[in-house]
Amino acid sequence: MYPELVQMKAERGFAEAVAKAAERQRVSASEFMRQTLRKAIEANGVDLPPYPKLRFGRKA
Repeated sequence: MYPELVQMKAERGFAEAVAKAAERQRVSASEFMRQTLRKAIEANGVDLPPYPKLRFGRKA
């Protein structure tokens, strides 16, 4: 679905905090990080490609 892989290292407890925040938003941890980072990147004046339209379910 997403062709690029982005990785990072973080302090202890970071992954758990992301998981809790994502659960509160009812999205996956990776989707929470994607949305949060997009907002921060755009707030810094950097243009991003349009957010992809997601398709759920089986392929036709």
